[in-house]
Amino acid sequence: MYASVYKYAKNHNLVPLRNRARRVPVAYICIDESGNYERLDLVPKTNRERMWCPDIGKNRAASGTNANIICNKREYIFCINDENQKPTGNKSKHEGWMQLTEEGASESKTMKSIWKFCQSIESDKSLYMRINQDLNDSGIKATDFISFRINGQRAEDEEVNDWNNWFDCKMDALNNSGKDNLTEGISALTGETVIPIQGKDKFPQIM
Repeated sequence: MYASVYKYAKNHNLVPLRNRARRVPVAYICIDESGNYERLDLVPKTNRERMWCPDIGKNRAASGTNANIICNKREYIFCINDENQKPTGNKSKHEGWMQLTEEGASESKTMKSIWKFCQSIESDKSLYMRINQDLNDSGIKATDFISFRINGQRAEDEEVNDWNNWFDCKMDALNNSGKDNLTEGISALTGETVIPIQGKDKFPQIM
């Protein structure tokens, strides 16, 4: 019974996309392919859509150091020290954002453009303050999700951009690390042999 339900859901695209999550970008940072800031596009509340975005998973996000790529919270993307030398955002998440963005820049033109933008706001405080003021004037909160448009194209749209292959390989490497000592189980949904999630080798991951 479970196998037939699973097959039906898969055939009718009723299952979540792998390593993806639905998010609602409230604004887009518009840059060119060299990472130069052009403007901030605020998405009207009536037009905001839930977009499929890259997702590293709740467990890694909860660790405090990892952050997603491309579409992320304002406080994770923007974080420099103010005049009192206090961070303006979430410092540990920002470090994770910078690390993943730099890593992806060597494999993806999309990520490279975003990385160049990140470098520019880290090195040019006046540019950072200008963009930060744009965000404040638009009423964007620290926990609101922001994405990027590069030459007018939404960066989270994997159908037309080049980050998805790198990201999926990255996630495969993370998911397979440390699994040598894990035992196999049988999926209650498909009846196939599976390796349980690392650290989650009990019900309901395997039965």
